[in-house]
Amino acid sequence: LGLGLWQGCYQQTEGLWLRWYDAEGWIPTLAERVQQEQQRVEEATIRVQQEQQRAEEERQKAERLANYLRSQGIDPDNLP
Repeated sequence: LGLGLWQGCYQQTEGLWLRWYDAEGWIPTLAERVQQEQQRVEEATIRVQQEQQRAEEERQKAERLANYLRSQGIDPDNLP
């Protein structure tokens, strides 16, 4: 754990600041942690939406196949 000089924006003020750091780098401020968590939530939401879209496309594809089989006189629910 150490204290170093960091150039950046803190509380809407650009400047050279003292900032805590550890072996992994600068320790995020509370605002930065909140922003990182919001980003993670947004990315997870996008992944869920993409998975839902993919699942819906697969359901529609299966339904089209079942309809085609029925049109050919084959019961898709009773395949060997």
